Amino acid sequence: LSILKTGKARAIRFSTLEAICRVLNCQPGDILTYSDDTSTATDLRADQQVDG
Repeated sequence: LSILKTGKARAIRFSTLEAICRVLNCQPGDILTYSDDTSTATDLRADQQVDG
């Protein structure tokens, strides 16, 4: 769960998502949002250039 909380998760198993939703009594769309991977990859490359 800490990986999900920090936003570092690259994937999630359906069984994990199901368990989280069951405990929280919610739907996947209530806790997940879509993010375009191309902009994230660009942001990460820009951060790497600044840092080193």
